[in-house]
Amino acid sequence: MIEGRYFALPLESVYHLPTWETTVNTGIEVAVNLATATVYSLLERAGLAPEEVSQITSATLIPAVPSIDARLMNHIQ
Repeated sequence: MIEGRYFALPLESVYHLPTWETTVNTGIEVAVNLATATVYSLLERAGLAPEEVSQITSATLIPAVPSIDARLMNHIQ
């Protein structure tokens, strides 16, 4: 069940569109931060340590190199 929505940029930015680079970079930053917080919450609920996770799989429309998954793995330690 979807319990909320998250926006990387203020809604007012629709009237003053940022550059594509700003949009993508902000999206990557927000996605990694949100995913990191979610993973830590799930690890705590499952009683697992980050070292016990060997794979994270995700789906995203954000064009990121390295991928969101790779960035996430680097944040979780």
